[in-house]
Amino acid sequence: MILGSQIGMGTLHMGSLLDRAASKEVVAEAIDQGVRFFDTAPLYGNQLAEEFLGEALLGQTADVVVCTKVGLRVFERKDKRFGVEVAKLNEATLRQSVEASLKRLRRDSIDVLLLHAFDPHTPLVETLEGLEKLYQEGKIKSFGCSNYNPQQLKLLLKCKRPFPPFRAAQCHYNMIERRASRFFIPACSEKGVAVVVNRALARGTLSGQYVLGQPFAPSSRVAMSPRIQKWLTPEKFKLIDELSSIAKENKASLLQISLQWLLKNHQQMVVLLGVRGKEQLRACLAASRREIDDSIFEQIEKTITAEHHVYENPPRYFEK
Repeated sequence: MILGSQIGMGTLHMGSLLDRAASKEVVAEAIDQGVRFFDTAPLYGNQLAEEFLGEALLGQTADVVVCTKVGLRVFERKDKRFGVEVAKLNEATLRQSVEASLKRLRRDSIDVLLLHAFDPHTPLVETLEGLEKLYQEGKIKSFGCSNYNPQQLKLLLKCKRPFPPFRAAQCHYNMIERRASRFFIPACSEKGVAVVVNRALARGTLSGQYVLGQPFAPSSRVAMSPRIQKWLTPEKFKLIDELSSIAKENKASLLQISLQWLLKNHQQMVVLLGVRGKEQLRACLAASRREIDDSIFEQIEKTITAEHHVYENPPRYFEK
């Protein structure tokens, strides 16, 4: 199976919403349930996610695929809040980041190293030369990209020089945010590059937990994120409410339909689950296995495609 399993686990919450012990429990549960792809990054979980994932995988005998990233760093804004910026992807940065990640992950090699964002200041050939050296040394097995727009992806796909296997490209994609289907996903499919999907549930809004007219739970993602609140416009809320009604009429849940839409329509894809605990993980995995009649998807498709804004989301490929 491509990249170990079609369902993968994201580790964004390890180190922030999940402590060390909870992270270990979730990873063990994921492996028990057949998940074999784990996605992380040096910045995730208050910069603790790699360390927590590495510890959680110690002693596990399953053959898993570990994907981490390079190329983003934290900086302090003028308003004292923290943001992220693109680092120069030269050989020195690549080597320093990879070696630090290997220590935190407690591994000898990184299965998939993603360039976390496009670096416009370093020649692409220089970045690829740096990756090639790390590949020859056995420190990475393959590479890919994340947060690239179609033009940036084209540059990478056109490069002819020998470099590590280009295995994966990560992007936002879900049932109601389909911009990636215009070029990004077809281009990857043509070249045999796996698409790793984050925001599979549209920032939690396709999980079915948010109901039109009802207050958000204080612990929910949307309650804690002004960015999600801004994104969740009345038009999107109306669409999600309509999709929930279709699911209910067909004795299914919005969560089941959202995950099955991805899995049934895109076989060469890894769908990441960014869960906050074992219960969420179990619910998502159970939903991903539910058989959904194709007639439901026909209803869903008519409702979604009637909304002209659907294919224009997300508004940008890289949201800092």
